[in-house]
Amino acid sequence: MWNSRKQSERYLRKLVALGGVVQRLPNGKLVGRMVRKEGGQKRKSQWQFKVNKQTNCWEWLRSIPSSYGYCRSRGKLTTAHRVVFEFCLEPIPTGLTLDHLCRNRICVNPAHMEPVTMKENTLRGDGPTAINSRKTHCIHGHEFNKENTRIVIRNDCNGRACRECDRNENRKLRKLKNNELGK
Repeated sequence: MWNSRKQSERYLRKLVALGGVVQRLPNGKLVGRMVRKEGGQKRKSQWQFKVNKQTNCWEWLRSIPSSYGYCRSRGKLTTAHRVVFEFCLEPIPTGLTLDHLCRNRICVNPAHMEPVTMKENTLRGDGPTAINSRKTHCIHGHEFNKENTRIVIRNDCNGRACRECDRNENRKLRKLKNNELGK
């Protein structure tokens, strides 16, 4: 995760220094792509023959069992985007995972990846955890703020509950109970 524009520029300068090319997209974003050279000639490695570079994303063409590309590296089966990132740029720091900035899981372009924590990667995604964390109001329109939010822990799963909705539900239940006792 880049904390500043300076860090992202440093990353792109490093990519260029390693032989990459940086382009500015129509939306203003800078995107880099890697062209690894050794001895003045393009180095042909095993993974380069398994990649479709027709688009900005380098799409993995071989084994894709779980929507991520896989290959063998150092005798172990691993995800292709990790192998290509480490080959082109640097080792992935301990405790970090790679986030696909392009959201294309079979893309192995190192310029489309950023080392981030697992939490950051999850919250950037489009799964239920990320969707719920971005919600600012409950389903009835009450704001999730410090005073109106209750943290719920069920079966090792955290969640948020709206205190105003809880109060409204309790009022309904008390009214229903009082009506039944009055019969």
